[in-house]
Amino acid sequence: MNEKFSTLATKNDFETLRVEISELKEENRTLRDEMAMMRESSLQKDRRLEYLELQARKKNLILKGLVFRENEDLYRVVQRFFSEILGFSDRMICVSSVQRVGSRSITGGLLLVSLVSLEDKWSIIGRTGRLQGTGYGVSQDYSPEVRHNRFKLLRLKSEIKKMNANAKCVLRADFLTVENQTFVWNDSSGFVGKAVDGSFVTAPSTIMGLDVAALVSRLRTEEKAWLGRRSVVAKAASPGAADGVS
Repeated sequence: MNEKFSTLATKNDFETLRVEISELKEENRTLRDEMAMMRESSLQKDRRLEYLELQARKKNLILKGLVFRENEDLYRVVQRFFSEILGFSDRMICVSSVQRVGSRSITGGLLLVSLVSLEDKWSIIGRTGRLQGTGYGVSQDYSPEVRHNRFKLLRLKSEIKKMNANAKCVLRADFLTVENQTFVWNDSSGFVGKAVDGSFVTAPSTIMGLDVAALVSRLRTEEKAWLGRRSVVAKAASPGAADGVS
C-alpha cells in the first residue's frame, strides 16, 4: 500500500511542474519577440537595399516606341524625341548615356536613358500627357522587385477607390500613401504599414472599409496561378519539349 502511494505526485511535484511550465511560456514569449525583431530587421535591410537601388536609377528613364535603325546614333534619336515629340526644342536635355534594353527589332526597341539632371527627368515626365495615343511611352527605371511591389500597391489603391472614390491615394515608387498612412508590400507579410518612427508594422485588418486580409489572399492566389502558367509555358518552350526529349 505504501509503495502504491509513493508513486503519486506530491504538492512539491506540482509546484515544480508549474514553475517549469511558466519558464517555458516565458521562453516562448522571448523567442516570439526575437523572431519579430529579426523579421523587422530583415524588412528594414530589404527596404534599405531597395532605396539604394532606387537612388542608383533615379535619373534614368525608359523610352518606348522610338523608331531607329540598327547603327543609328542613339543620342541623336533620343534628342530628336525630346525636341520634336516632347517639345523641348528651346533647350537641350543633357543625356549621360543611352542603351538598348530588352528584345531588339529592325525598327527600334526600348531605350534606357540616363540623364545628367534630375530636374530634366521630372520635366520630361511632366510632359508625358501629350504622348497619349501616339505609341510613344516614357516610364521610370524601376527594378523588377519594385515593379512587382508597385503592382500589388496599385491593386490596393484600386480596391480602396472602389470603396471610397474620394480617398486620397498617392503611389510614389513602391510606397502607397492612403490619406496620412503609408503602406508597402512585402511578399511574406503582405501589406505593411510604415510607422512614424520609420519602422514597419502589420497593416490594419481593414483600410477605409476594405478587407485587407481578403485582398492579400486574392493577390497570392492570382500570383500562384500566374507562376504556374509561366512555368508551363517555359517548359513547353524549352529545347526538346516538342519531341519529348528531357
